[in-house]
Amino acid sequence: MNSKATTIAALVLVVGLAGCAPRQGYVRPSSYSQAPSSTNHAYEIAVKNSANEPIQGAQVEFTLTSTSFPNPEKSACTSDANGICKASVNVFSTSTYSQSYNSKASYKVSMPGYYSDSGELSSSWGSSYSKQAQVVQRKSFLYKPADYLAESFLNTTSDRELRDKAIKFVSTIRLQSLLVDADLVVRGMDVSKFKAKKYLQLKINTTTSYNSLKLDKYGIAKRIFDDSLRKILNPLNEDISNPRTFYGYDLVVYGYTKDFSKEYALSDKIEYRFLMPQESVRQYKNKDISGQQLLDASVILMNDERIDLKLQ
Repeated sequence: MNSKATTIAALVLVVGLAGCAPRQGYVRPSSYSQAPSSTNHAYEIAVKNSANEPIQGAQVEFTLTSTSFPNPEKSACTSDANGICKASVNVFSTSTYSQSYNSKASYKVSMPGYYSDSGELSSSWGSSYSKQAQVVQRKSFLYKPADYLAESFLNTTSDRELRDKAIKFVSTIRLQSLLVDADLVVRGMDVSKFKAKKYLQLKINTTTSYNSLKLDKYGIAKRIFDDSLRKILNPLNEDISNPRTFYGYDLVVYGYTKDFSKEYALSDKIEYRFLMPQESVRQYKNKDISGQQLLDASVILMNDERIDLKLQ
């Protein structure tokens, strides 16, 4: 091959290879190509008291996590005059094709003289599929022992000894976390009367909805007795019992049931009321009688209708 032909062939080869090679720095066009690779997730806790008023000076500890970082970030602040405490975290997208930002914030709120509160928030702000607000907010209510007593009971002059014991009982329940799937109702402790007999009333709200396909209303009552009431009978017997001042315990429990097979089913509220004589509770805790004998000695109401409850 002469030199002229060789030169032409070489030029054809170079041009062909240049046409096949990718251009350096080329990025496939995308509707998200101009989007930022990171965003900021902001969290805000509003600390309130039982009267829904802001609490200034509460300590809020945050633990911030995201899919971007393997290790959590710690943050702490003190609530301002409006009860507000804030934290934020930078989050990077976990997808190369669309925006995807996710983070979580666990928090614990504490204040001298109040019981602490905790919870968890999450955010997907900035994600292409999210319609969430830029700032995730939540109210955190802090309660004092006296907040669980009805106003009339709190200010009583005739039942001061019983009132003071009731406050001690509240502290025992809260500090020992005896109610796992239930909460004491704020302003739910009071003195009540049933058939001319005096009772110490305590209201409890369950935090679990029971499956109506598995448990009927009687079955829920038995679960409530086993899961919640048994646990508080001991401190009632030890901290409050005084046959000279009242006859028994009026334990009002709010339970909830719904059909779990229906995606949007609403829960039905059921009020259970266990009126238990002090003496029967004492005998039960001393193992002189069984749980069934305790229930037989009690008056049990379901939505204000008297029922019999058999544990077996």
